[in-house]
Amino acid sequence: MIPEIQTFIESKNNTKESFDSLNQLIQSVNNRDVSILMIVEDLSETLISTDPKIRAKGIELLIRVFCNCKKETITPKMASVILKFCLERLNDLHSLQSSLDGILYILQNFEINHEIIKETPKIMIDELIIPGYQQTVRQIIFKIYELLADKYLEDLRSIEDIFVPGFVQAVESEKDPRNIMVIFKIIKIIVDELNYKPYVEDIFELIFCYFPITFKAPPGNVIKITSEDLKDALKKCLISAPEFSKFAIPQLIEKLTSRLDNTKRDSLDVLIAGGNIYNFEDYADNLNSLTEILRDEAFDNAGESLEQDFINAITSFTNIYSRGGNEWVDKYIDEMTTKPISHIKDFGHPRGKFSRNIICAVIKENEYAFTKIINKIFPELMEKIKQPNPPSVQSFLMEYVRNILTIANLHNIKEDHMIYQYKDTLITSFYKLKENDDEENEFKKDMEITSIGGLYELANLKGFLTNEQIKEIIDEYNNKLLLDSREDIRKLCLKSLIGLSSTNSDLITSITLPLLYDRLKEDMVDSHYEWILQSTEDITVECKFYEDTISKLIDIYERGIEEKKSNEYLSRLLESIKNIIERGIQIDNDQELIVNCFPIFKDNILRILINYSKQQREELSTINYISIIFQIFMNILDENQIKKFNEEILKIFIDKKLPNIMDIDNTTEFDPLNENSPKSQTCLIDILITVTTNISQKIFDSTTSKKINEKYLNKLVKSVINTLNSYFSNLASKLIFIYCIRFNNEKKIQKNIKNWIEKDIYSIINSNMVFKETAIILFSWLCKVLYIKANENVTKYIMKLVNIIHDKNHASSCVNGLKIIFDKDVISEDSNKLYTVDKEFEENLINTLIEEIITIYKNSENNIYCIIALGLLLKLSDIRTVSNKDEIKPIMLYSLTLPNSEVLSSSIEFFSIYVSTLPSELKDDLITLIKYLISLTKAKNNPHNTIKVRVLSLKLLDIISKSYESYELLPIKQTVLNELDNALDDNKKYVRKMAVHCRNQWFTIIN
Repeated sequence: MIPEIQTFIESKNNTKESFDSLNQLIQSVNNRDVSILMIVEDLSETLISTDPKIRAKGIELLIRVFCNCKKETITPKMASVILKFCLERLNDLHSLQSSLDGILYILQNFEINHEIIKETPKIMIDELIIPGYQQTVRQIIFKIYELLADKYLEDLRSIEDIFVPGFVQAVESEKDPRNIMVIFKIIKIIVDELNYKPYVEDIFELIFCYFPITFKAPPGNVIKITSEDLKDALKKCLISAPEFSKFAIPQLIEKLTSRLDNTKRDSLDVLIAGGNIYNFEDYADNLNSLTEILRDEAFDNAGESLEQDFINAITSFTNIYSRGGNEWVDKYIDEMTTKPISHIKDFGHPRGKFSRNIICAVIKENEYAFTKIINKIFPELMEKIKQPNPPSVQSFLMEYVRNILTIANLHNIKEDHMIYQYKDTLITSFYKLKENDDEENEFKKDMEITSIGGLYELANLKGFLTNEQIKEIIDEYNNKLLLDSREDIRKLCLKSLIGLSSTNSDLITSITLPLLYDRLKEDMVDSHYEWILQSTEDITVECKFYEDTISKLIDIYERGIEEKKSNEYLSRLLESIKNIIERGIQIDNDQELIVNCFPIFKDNILRILINYSKQQREELSTINYISIIFQIFMNILDENQIKKFNEEILKIFIDKKLPNIMDIDNTTEFDPLNENSPKSQTCLIDILITVTTNISQKIFDSTTSKKINEKYLNKLVKSVINTLNSYFSNLASKLIFIYCIRFNNEKKIQKNIKNWIEKDIYSIINSNMVFKETAIILFSWLCKVLYIKANENVTKYIMKLVNIIHDKNHASSCVNGLKIIFDKDVISEDSNKLYTVDKEFEENLINTLIEEIITIYKNSENNIYCIIALGLLLKLSDIRTVSNKDEIKPIMLYSLTLPNSEVLSSSIEFFSIYVSTLPSELKDDLITLIKYLISLTKAKNNPHNTIKVRVLSLKLLDIISKSYESYELLPIKQTVLNELDNALDDNKKYVRKMAVHCRNQWFTIIN
């Protein structure tokens, strides 16, 4: 016998010995030293042993080797033989799971003879008693059935008279939600693709036994199935066949009287969903019982959570009964509305208030029903509202009228409709509602809301009001929108104005928007200007009034700067401009309108920024949005527009020529490279970077590369080296980087970089100067160019950076420099559009740098930044190509004990990548790593264990639980579960959430 087979058979389950022998045997098969046939021959006596445990071990070994070796080592004939073998063993309970694993794997991965495929479900139906098996076995059985239905439907079609009744009978009483989802899926396939009609009642009983379905997902929901998934799948099954209606409709109607809200809601859902599928005769036969229950339940649930469900259902059933023609609509209307109409006439009736909801629901979506009911009730209703009613009655009646008018607008009634005969009565009555000054009237606010809504509906009725009357209504809304202290009233007025804008855009833009602009100029509390800006955005987008609003908001922004308004206010103005642009881009046909706004935004914003730079005014702390907005515009402008904008920006920077259309004081010279200018200056550089990055190579070559010459670059380099402004330094250096990357004469640009580094930057880096940060920033961006170009000198240059990490004064700048060089994300734009890196060159460079950092770490007392730098490089590299991992591991493990949150975060992120990519290389250190991580999840008395450190530690523990075999984790499983108690009680919600997820993952680790 092959030694590995003997070892596996004699070893206990899930031990290291059994796993090792199995893996060695799989490797032997892959290397073709051993064949599956040889294994079968060696196992011949074991596979038929009378000892069930030995027999099960032999079958397990055969199937696991077969399923894990390379597919090319197995012939189709061998796969068929193993499949038959597994099918024959389905009556052997001890080896059942292994046999099912084999069947599933073969059906997934091999093309099998159709006759064997046809035999597979037959044998499964005959041999398997599904309810008697444990959960893991049942799950494999259902996966096989699902695979057969997905992949071998034609074969199932040829045995449908056996498969359909056999499957329906075999899967009864299943409770696992994963398997139930498979049942629902296969039943849907049976109904859609196979002959189900002889078995309609059996199929219906199988699926209806799950109705109503309820399911509470376990913590963390590791099975990834929700209650809604199950409900939706069950509903699709229940309405999949018209023949089901005979059984379904009476039972669903009966369940509408259940005491459980979810049962009622689910029953309504299925009854409505089946409206166009079920046989109409079955709806007709149950009309009386259905309408009685719908009406009574709508009354009984008035004011409760189910009220709207029943109201919506009443609307849907009007459409369902319209399938039978107007005769059946009449019957449905009479059954549903006779009692509600009588209740409304009796104003003291307790159900009167909710009767109007039922009536409106019946007529909401069916024009025939609308006309019939309105002709019946409207004249009497108009007479009643003209009478001097108590506030409670008048409020009720006018809300009823408003609902009817809303439905009238849905049906787009014409001017010859009966409602138009009562124009004066309706206008007068709705205006009177808001004029009620009785302070003791408890219905005053309700009447006001009804008045706002009713006037809105009248204004929307075609030709119902004159333009002057609509203007009066808009004025009324504007007054409340701007001045009313009640948020709900303001929101209702805004909604009404937006609704009116589709037919009255000119009035809204000429009256409402100017009022909003003026209001923004006034002093307001924060909450109020937020509301005014939100209203401005909504109305602008709805009315497509982009140019005017953007222009006005920029004017208000500039005025706010002069008046020294709060930074929050100024930022919010720019954010509104950004929101309007982004929302407009998303609307069909509005992108061109947004593009037309670009000159307005560009000219005004550049003028503001240049003026502030020239006047040396205090910094604008709100300019971040400006660069973002220019970036958005760059994504939608065409090539010619981008070229023109690029030329304009270059003239400002290179030629110092300002556009004539800008109202700029020319008495003071504008120096775009004045690093001491306020932040508005650096915003201009950021805009130039955005343009330089996004223009095409053709535009760059014809404009930028000619304008930004060597002399200009030399001047820019000097300004960066000499400045103390690190923000300016980073932006200017980034501009130099992008220019160098895009410049097509690589030899020339690399020569220039070498001169800048060796003649200008080295003198600073090698000096005893206390401040070197700006020089290091420029040095790093230049090294990034050489690294991308695979320049042979870059290793020497970056080594210079690495070698000053030991200096505490400059260590942080050096680490940041490494990030600039190797991190693609330091460029906000898509770096792949700008450059690609030679992978082999990158690997050699990073390995050299890592080796040097390790050497510095060993020889330096200030090793914190060495570890941070090491972690940074490891994160940014491909860990599989790092050559000296044996030296790295102990350093990074040790770093997990240091009381420094930056070090801890960097190290945990590295180990997350390491475990995910090469888990086997950390096996020997796994227990140590886990113990360190557990300690890092605890916040108490550990200030360095920040929320970031705790969350990263929990995420890594989660990764570990998925990356290793159970036998490797079981020894420490209980310790992890116990120690996570602290994280479960953490004072930060996100930490607690991650702890719950992590605990659930570890809890599912089983032998």
